[in-house]
Amino acid sequence: MLSWAALAVMVAIFLVWCWWDASGYGGNNQGSVLAYADRDYQAETYDFDGIIYLRTFRFLQGGLGYHEAFARAFLEDARHETLPVTVTGWRTPFLAWLWGTVLPERGSAVVILFIGASAVTLVVAYALGARLGTRATALVPVVLLMPYFHYAATSRWFPMHEWWGSFWALASITAFAYRRMYLAALLALPALLTRELFVFLAVAGWVACISARHWRGALAWAATGVTFLIYYLWHWSEVSQLVALQPIAAATDNGEANGITFLAFTVAYGWVQPAGPFSPLAAGVPLLGGVGLFFIREQSMRTVVIGTVGLATLFFLVMGYLHHHYSYYWGAVSGPFLLLGYAPLTAAAFQRRLLLGSLFR
Repeated sequence: MLSWAALAVMVAIFLVWCWWDASGYGGNNQGSVLAYADRDYQAETYDFDGIIYLRTFRFLQGGLGYHEAFARAFLEDARHETLPVTVTGWRTPFLAWLWGTVLPERGSAVVILFIGASAVTLVVAYALGARLGTRATALVPVVLLMPYFHYAATSRWFPMHEWWGSFWALASITAFAYRRMYLAALLALPALLTRELFVFLAVAGWVACISARHWRGALAWAATGVTFLIYYLWHWSEVSQLVALQPIAAATDNGEANGITFLAFTVAYGWVQPAGPFSPLAAGVPLLGGVGLFFIREQSMRTVVIGTVGLATLFFLVMGYLHHHYSYYWGAVSGPFLLLGYAPLTAAAFQRRLLLGSLFR
């Protein structure tokens, strides 16, 4: 009961903290994010992907189809003269549809929804942490996730699809931890529909069910994968009507950030605000959480969590997406999973301390 009370206090603090900073009172040097989101951006006056997504949302509300709306918002970005020629350069429509269904035509409503979804996800993360460790140690990843989601909620990063997909992904993993395999597969689907990078979660979930001989669960995860495939093929066909698509190729513009530097940057992503860029604390905190994932007692849970993080990391290393421009892809997808490792890690450390204390008593 005490841990739930502590969680309620943390969530309340998080909501006040986010609202204060998003309103421009927190001295974050970015002004009001709510006003930033509501600004009426015109063609050639912006050069950031997040504004493309917000303008796509507004064009949708104005009656344009999704792909036409995205194309217009993309071309009116000051950086772009042509449309993306690979399908991965086009964001899928699910998130914009979701915003259009539940929100009024204001960018600030997206910020408010993000803050609310983050607060709910903190509760979900606590429930997951309690399953991975104990009720007491489950509070540790909640504390660490607070600045992680606060960073996006109070900066221009709130429209990015990777963050929104992580809400669904964490809910899916939580259902998996409580052996609700059908629900886990169902909750994973919006994550995939939001950002195709979460396909690694579906693969890891399917493998975990196969290894545990949970055949019905494996079938549910397979159904999630097939549904996503049908959706993505439709998305591909819509995009191909607007531009001659080229095959997805490995990146060649690795630039100044590659190898270990890239990994440090991505691991630290989301911690730039509280810990400072490239500081040992910024990279070390998530990495230590990653070590904690190996302390998860249940094998199927280790498989799905470590598999999701490992497959995502392997993909970006193999494909060569090592420029810092790509860091938030991997950082936003894997960051929450790494921080969850503190629940089993602190539980194991506490148990070891009790054991040593009893031996030397």
